[in-house]
Amino acid sequence: MLNRPAEAIAPSKEGLAKYPDSDMGHYGLGEAYLALEQYLDAINEFKQAIKLSDGPGKAVTHFQLGLAYLGAEDKKSALEEYKILKPVRADLAEQLLQNIRTSNKTKLVGKSRINTEPEAVRANSYEHE
Repeated sequence: MLNRPAEAIAPSKEGLAKYPDSDMGHYGLGEAYLALEQYLDAINEFKQAIKLSDGPGKAVTHFQLGLAYLGAEDKKSALEEYKILKPVRADLAEQLLQNIRTSNKTKLVGKSRINTEPEAVRANSYEHE
């Protein structure tokens, strides 16, 4: 569905209506909004996913939240996400920092996002070092 993010929004919202405490549901909706450059909506969904998550994918969500902040031109908040990531996932923190450094020169580039397939989410977890 992430190849067609606009089509992912309605089913994601339906799923969240049934399961409002689904961190992955909020994450998925945040990703769709991020892909559509609806940054404020993405920020809200990623923040909710972080609030609800006790799982290993939290670092990935902080990364995506940082990208959403950059898209919304909130560099200060993106730097806060960098600070959260740095001790936990230095590789993601470095990717976010590179995006922060280049955000003055260019718009957020979709290629900055990382693979969020289930195997990759586990690999991009807090447990991965």
